Amino acid sequence: MNRIPNYNYQNVSIEFSEGTFQEIRDKKAKSGKENTIFSFRSSYSYNKRSDIAIAILSKVFSSLEILVLKDRDMASGRDTTEKNRQLYLDNNSANHRVLTRWKIENYLYDKEVLLQYCLENELEFDENEYNNLVKDINNQNLKDLTGKIKNICGITFNVNPKEFKSNLSKCISKEMLDNIRAKVLIMVVRQPRYNKEEFAQRGDLIYQTQIRPQVELDNHGKIVAIDLETGDFEIDASEIAACDRLEARHRDAQIWIVRVGSRYVRRFGGRTKRAV
Repeated sequence: MNRIPNYNYQNVSIEFSEGTFQEIRDKKAKSGKENTIFSFRSSYSYNKRSDIAIAILSKVFSSLEILVLKDRDMASGRDTTEKNRQLYLDNNSANHRVLTRWKIENYLYDKEVLLQYCLENELEFDENEYNNLVKDINNQNLKDLTGKIKNICGITFNVNPKEFKSNLSKCISKEMLDNIRAKVLIMVVRQPRYNKEEFAQRGDLIYQTQIRPQVELDNHGKIVAIDLETGDFEIDASEIAACDRLEARHRDAQIWIVRVGSRYVRRFGGRTKRAV
């Protein structure tokens, strides 16, 4: 009987690989990372078995949050709007994420990433040609334009598209990622359903009549996050924690913030919807 290896699950990385099972296994073996737990080759296999995989992975990596990430192109090439994206998120568990840009290439082919790649590889970036080609970084299908993107970077010789994208990903710094994410979040900022006066009136009414009697005695100084639509609330010493829990229950919550025992902390709360 083969002996089961004693893995150190505190020092594990999870990577996405493309190719056949044999190709993936050979590549992992060469890099010393042959211990692959799960590998999905197609959306069919993923959708069919993802619940089982996530349940097992969650037990193995109990201290990690396992997320499910999808392209926004999840309707077989048909247009998928931000409304469709939110509908998908609203009807799936809280660990699901959907890119706000069309595909992962829409992040890799961001001008800032390509400029950094060209700088590191001493290549000449054709900015005018890029501006003529990329009209909508969020919604345009850039995956099909990989060949033209390589030409814009001054690559006139044959380059493996997968390796090209992998190398682009290595050029993305935390600061660059923050800049890209900031541009993306413009698309998904929650639109309040009430004006400032209505927010305050409705929020104070719900707090005073429904919530205050439940929380005031033992929670002085804590933050109450209230959803004006449902009247549900969360309470915590941390505003972020209270809002996160409320948004996990109601992803489109209209949040009003109150500090228990204080008449001064009364304001809008919550953050943007889940975005990548």
